[in-house]
Amino acid sequence: MARGRIYSRYRMIVTALGLKELDVYRVKGKDGRIVDVLRIMDPGTGKVVLVDLEAPRESLSLEEFLARLVKKLEDAGMPVSERILERVKSKLLSASTKS
Repeated sequence: MARGRIYSRYRMIVTALGLKELDVYRVKGKDGRIVDVLRIMDPGTGKVVLVDLEAPRESLSLEEFLARLVKKLEDAGMPVSERILERVKSKLLSASTKS
């Protein structure tokens, strides 16, 4: 599978949450491991948050990516609506049963 298609799945999750993925940085973490840091914007408020996933995106399942993203967003003061979160989780569940 092409690398762009893999990354677009993660971008799709961010978009489904009503957010915009501005950039993705791949850097060395505090312990020397390679990690991805996402720059996420809430279009409604214009607030921009850095989200440290503590791992490269492709090493995470889509469900684990969603859980880490939501936790880090809430820690940064950008909570995600429960209604939207449930809708995204149901989409992920239905997509995983199709494959």
